[in-house]
Amino acid sequence: MSAMKKRKVPMADESSSSEDDVPISKRLKMNTPGGGAKAASKTKAATSSVISAGIHHEDEYLWVVVTEGSKPSQKVAAFDIDGTIVSPKSVKKNGKPNKFPQTRSDWRFYHPVNHLHASHKQKTRIAEKLRKLHSNGVRIVFFTNQAGILKGKQKCSDITGKIQDLAKNIGVPITGFIAGGKDRWRKPNTDMWTHFVRKFNGGSVDMKNCIYVGDAAGREKRKDKFDRPRDFSCSDRKYAKNIGIRFATPEAFFYGEKEAPFVWRSLNPAEWLKEAVKRPLYPGKTPTFPAPQQELIIMVGFPASGKTTFAKKHLEKHGYVWINRDTLSTVSKCKKALTDALKSGKSAVVDNTNPTIKTRQDWLNIANKLGVPSRCLVMTSSKEEVKHFNFFRQKKGGPKVPEIAINVFNKKYEKPSKSEGFTKLYFVNFVPKFDSKEDEKLFRQHN
Repeated sequence: MSAMKKRKVPMADESSSSEDDVPISKRLKMNTPGGGAKAASKTKAATSSVISAGIHHEDEYLWVVVTEGSKPSQKVAAFDIDGTIVSPKSVKKNGKPNKFPQTRSDWRFYHPVNHLHASHKQKTRIAEKLRKLHSNGVRIVFFTNQAGILKGKQKCSDITGKIQDLAKNIGVPITGFIAGGKDRWRKPNTDMWTHFVRKFNGGSVDMKNCIYVGDAAGREKRKDKFDRPRDFSCSDRKYAKNIGIRFATPEAFFYGEKEAPFVWRSLNPAEWLKEAVKRPLYPGKTPTFPAPQQELIIMVGFPASGKTTFAKKHLEKHGYVWINRDTLSTVSKCKKALTDALKSGKSAVVDNTNPTIKTRQDWLNIANKLGVPSRCLVMTSSKEEVKHFNFFRQKKGGPKVPEIAINVFNKKYEKPSKSEGFTKLYFVNFVPKFDSKEDEKLFRQHN
């Protein structure tokens, strides 16, 4: 990520008197179908709001809405929007509510059970709660994931317009942050929160007086009298946990319900670290490097499982020629590099994922023809673990492995065995060691 070109996006024009359109700072690379971010960028400015995208990287999408009257505060109440503040009021042909809003005005205040049967007092409870918070000096902020913008399924102007409409309807200033893609701004990444605090709230908040409320709370299907469905994710709860502030569901915060049990649905980094630091690097036999004779090492493991880190730390310093498809681009170039290294009498390590017997056999055949023995090193990291390692690497500014690559490896994986032609087979654990306290703090964030 550090290699990407940075560019400052200018503040939106505030000179227009139109309140029907919303000012949008055009992002850097808009390849969205009509009606998405590209269309939204053409809207005019409104006197009631300011839009700023700040300083961002290419291919990342963030919009910020600051309505009139917004002021920095040490006390912040932050909310998701859909399923927390509002839900669609439109219904499908079968009479069931739409899952996603159809237009800017397709909203009603969220009610946890059946809005049609709710009393007027219940229907206005959210607005009243937000007004009370504001009167007590609490700043109201929305943080929402809206990946549908880049898919062309959602108009950015509908979302920014809805935030303005809500501010006007409720009678409180609202600051809104919209993550329009699947990049570093998207929850549960904390970059939206950090950007808010640094650029829009004077640089600080009192974390003890902050809360985040959202419906993506990791709750399973609740078999109560309302038979409420399973939450679609746990991203809102993780977001609050990563930031370090209190969390509540809208049912508890606005309607006084008891919080339901939940599961994180991914690696719990704090719990994982407690056990991981106790692990030996090698759960079985311990290999020695360098070997007493020339050899080939074949690495096997998920993308982001630590293969390259291991090879660089334990093998390259002993003169092993490092062969990796990410740097050589093609399998044929890797095969040539391996052949050249072995013919020159050097040992080599093939640092690819190598999930199948056939893939590994290709490397073994080259070594066998040249009379070079081969050992196999298998990374033990699970799919759940490497997804978290991948998240951590991205937070550190490194390249993110596409999730599809992790899923493909998992589908194709055939467990290596000595019978394939290896002289020895070893397993390698990922044992976390951090360069700084800040790195460890990043690792402890949920993905």
